[in-house]
Amino acid sequence: MTSSAKATARALQTRVARDLAKATGLTYGRPDADDCDVKGRQMGMVGADIVRLTPEAMERIPFFIEAKARESWTFSHHLLTAKAQSPLVGWYRAAARVARKESRLQRDLPLLVVSQNHCPALAVAEYGPLALILRNVPGDVSYVRLKTSLGVLVILDWRAFLACWYGRRP
Repeated sequence: MTSSAKATARALQTRVARDLAKATGLTYGRPDADDCDVKGRQMGMVGADIVRLTPEAMERIPFFIEAKARESWTFSHHLLTAKAQSPLVGWYRAAARVARKESRLQRDLPLLVVSQNHCPALAVAEYGPLALILRNVPGDVSYVRLKTSLGVLVILDWRAFLACWYGRRP
């Protein structure tokens, strides 16, 4: 991974951790901090990319979050690629596998946050657990349901996801 790619990945982790902290009223900290509720994981470490340090954070953020940033990719390409071969589905499959293996709480939902340079981040999750909150999607926000070998995934704007789940945008 090039230094530019690492910087892009770090920036996404930071943005996701800050957005979560703001949406939940928790404290955000840099990756080397321990006196906060939420932070991005240091690069190269195993586990979720967003670390919840306190019991309150684990309660308010019931997700095992993997963040994937790419300097260039097209969302339409990922949707039009054969679903079994789609990198988006592969990233989600890997995130779900790690979530089952590494999650401290077995109820954590795998959540993939993907981003391309200069574009809004997208949240990818299983449709079932999100079906109720998707009723709260504002009329100006759309989402995609994608049938895959993993079941139905839903893809929507990251900030819209936070607004639906927590009732307010960060």
